[in-house]
Amino acid sequence: MIQNGILFTISPQELQELIEKSVRTALISYHNNDHPPPESSNIEYLSRNETCKILKISLPSLRKLYERDSVLKAYRLGGKIMFIKSEVHEALKVIPNIKHSRRNNGY
Repeated sequence: MIQNGILFTISPQELQELIEKSVRTALISYHNNDHPPPESSNIEYLSRNETCKILKISLPSLRKLYERDSVLKAYRLGGKIMFIKSEVHEALKVIPNIKHSRRNNGY
């Protein structure tokens, strides 16, 4: 492999690890609509149902919040849609304003 004009050797194991890491990163980015989850071990994730309970909304309303209104970022982890707990609590500050503005605009 050539890097910065310097030729160096790489073991088959190192090459395999490099390829796996690159593919994993690309797949996460693809599946999460270019919103990869933060890489911290102390982040607490919530399921859709847990998020609905905290926000006191239905599943269809939650879906509107992350698909249409972009109030929340949804992360796909292991085939499940998850939310970061701290982001959900931040959204609590915005959601009442969205509901109020929809009522006034005929929604």
